[in-house]
Amino acid sequence: MNSIYWAHYLRGLAYLNQRFCSNGDVPIPVYSYHRGIAPLSALYPLAQLAMARAAGLLGDSAKARKAYQDFFARWKDADQDIPILVEAKKEYEQI
Repeated sequence: MNSIYWAHYLRGLAYLNQRFCSNGDVPIPVYSYHRGIAPLSALYPLAQLAMARAAGLLGDSAKARKAYQDFFARWKDADQDIPILVEAKKEYEQI
């Protein structure tokens, strides 16, 4: 996979961590919706989780809840003790 996607994803996470989504935009690239180039990339579910977190920061609980549910749907067959999944479930319970 092209490293430019990782750069966009990491930049989006940096914005999210700095809470730089005050303008109403979720700072994760649009490619997270389009799987044409690298359909099995780990970035797709991670971008979905980042969008859920950003929506939560913006106070949009409906959008955050939907994004978390989409993330959980993608990871429904994953081991339930994966740290990022455990953390996401805790965050979901708080919204």
